[in-house]
Amino acid sequence: LQYYHHAGEKEYQCEVGLLSRNILIEGNDRSEPTDISPLECDSTVNGWTKMPCPDTFLTGLGGHTIVVGQAQGRFRGVEFHRMGMTNVLGRYPVHFHHQAVAAGQVSEVVDCAVRRSYFRAI
Repeated sequence: LQYYHHAGEKEYQCEVGLLSRNILIEGNDRSEPTDISPLECDSTVNGWTKMPCPDTFLTGLGGHTIVVGQAQGRFRGVEFHRMGMTNVLGRYPVHFHHQAVAAGQVSEVVDCAVRRSYFRAI
């Protein structure tokens, strides 16, 4: 990067980095939110300038991957785009659900990028 980028006042922060990967898992064009609710409002909490708007429901309905029970999920070099379902618990771009760890089993997310997530990341 030519300049240092840091957003220290937002509730959700991240550093700027390379987001392209060799494998792409993405929701389709209909995943994009269709409502016109604002994404953020002025904060009423001391120390924050902006926050998610109360009583709003964004309609982002992207895809999701889920690894359940004794299954193993190994994601390396994957880009997740237009993933997650807004405000639907358990519908994240990558979701490890009730993982039962057995001897020698490994689940991992390594060198991956989540872009345009509608609900959390992992």
